[in-house]
Amino acid sequence: MSTTPDPAHRPSAPTDGWVVLVPVKPPARGKSRLVGLDDDTRRALASAFALDTVAVCLATPGVAQVLVVTDDAGFASSL
Repeated sequence: MSTTPDPAHRPSAPTDGWVVLVPVKPPARGKSRLVGLDDDTRRALASAFALDTVAVCLATPGVAQVLVVTDDAGFASSL
């Protein structure tokens, strides 16, 4: 049995640019170290940071795809 992967079974990758992987905590848990902010403000800030990060990645020359990893299905649809 060979342990070398068969190149025919490898997933395809974009050939025209980079793929950026962005891990995102759900806004309800994100930016938890920011003290002095109420929960709604902290959630809004965490959401804005994530959305801005993805937008900048998408606008960056050479980036072909942006993949977001999160366990918040509702927020994932916003991203």
